[in-house]
Amino acid sequence: MNWIILSFLMFFSSIVYYLLLRYSQILQIDRKVNFIANFSIPSILFLLLAVSRGVSLNPGIGVILASFFVALFLNFIGSVAAFRGMEQAPNAGYSVIIQKSYALYTSVAAIFLFNSPLPIYKYIAIVFIIFSLGIVSKSKNRSNVKYRGYFWVALSLVSFFCYGTQSLVAKYLISSGTPSVVYLFWNIFFTTIISLVDYAWHYRQIIFVPSKKNIFVLMAIGLSVSFFYYFKQVAEVAAPNVGYVNAINASSNAILILLVAMIFKESISKLKFIAVLGVIVGIVVLIV
Repeated sequence: MNWIILSFLMFFSSIVYYLLLRYSQILQIDRKVNFIANFSIPSILFLLLAVSRGVSLNPGIGVILASFFVALFLNFIGSVAAFRGMEQAPNAGYSVIIQKSYALYTSVAAIFLFNSPLPIYKYIAIVFIIFSLGIVSKSKNRSNVKYRGYFWVALSLVSFFCYGTQSLVAKYLISSGTPSVVYLFWNIFFTTIISLVDYAWHYRQIIFVPSKKNIFVLMAIGLSVSFFYYFKQVAEVAAPNVGYVNAINASSNAILILLVAMIFKESISKLKFIAVLGVIVGIVVLIV
């Protein structure tokens, strides 16, 4: 399938996923419970997909160890930073935009790692995106909460580098012959184990009401993120530059930030809205 079609399937899956995630926060579903749904459901689905295709789940010890490294140091830590950044940001969309703009990082890194194309005008687009992101990240100083007011930016940047590096590692492993569904299974399986250990460690501090609504939302989160993981991974391998797919992924936030503001009645200033549009314009130039 064409990488652009795959990218836009990822695009729509991403919007659904982040809206559901934000709704779960409104329902006050604990972050650690979200993590379990976020990883356990995809790991089961990718296992079933691999079995149905008759694909071996033994890619070799090197790939398995690399998957564990990605799961612990990039996926789990990146997800923790992403969740906290969304929670502390004045608008969840601001944090998500920074997180997903790792196309700035991966598109340049792909030149050296995979000999991918990136013309000069796309470098100019990257500079414009960074400038616009600086405006998005800026928050007003408030007495006694200045550090917290900026801390969501730091968390979002941690997620930015974790997710970007994860994309590059996945591109390398899959391009080297590891089937996408096998890599996805091992990566997310290890992340599920880590999430379960983290949940058990903090079990007494977690309050979760297993209502029908909460269970439904968690199942929907797991299903939507499964589509997101799969389409993103396949598109990254097929695209001429992994950063192009990451850019389309980031561009979904133009719609997301508007939907979040409309549905959840969150704040969005005119200046930051214009900056969001600036990010999107730069990303469009980057992928043309």
